Amino acid sequence: MRPDDKPHLIDRVLQDNETVTLGGETLIAHRTPGHTPGCTSWELDVEENDRTYTALINCSIGVNPDYQLYQNSDRPDIVADYRYSYGMLRSLDIDIPLGGLGGSHPGMYNLTDKYERIGETPNPFIDPGGYLYEIAINEQAMGLRLEEQRRAAEAGNR
Repeated sequence: MRPDDKPHLIDRVLQDNETVTLGGETLIAHRTPGHTPGCTSWELDVEENDRTYTALINCSIGVNPDYQLYQNSDRPDIVADYRYSYGMLRSLDIDIPLGGLGGSHPGMYNLTDKYERIGETPNPFIDPGGYLYEIAINEQAMGLRLEEQRRAAEAGNR
């Protein structure tokens, strides 16, 4: 926390699928723990050329290099949280995937490439396949990391 930052009071804790309206836009909160327990992804409808698309501002579903997945005593549900998030996200019908609030994860969904192609037809941001691909590669990476940590722990116990 910076010295000039003041703590913010929490009005309430949002529940899964609860809505928040800001500036006339309604966002749906989706609990997507794993990366962090309070991670929340936001779904909203957007319009372009008289069509409505569903966009998702995804929290993060990646596993950081230092994350302990196997037998994590601080977060024993971390693997279940990741698996819940992958399944829940896969169940959503998303047209426009956006990664990381504030552009903090531009690699998600090839954001940099899409930004350079703004104005092209078809709109490069409409990418339901890229959305599902991003979930799949992160889920696979999490599974590989979990298996790697399990094997290392078992080798250390021999």
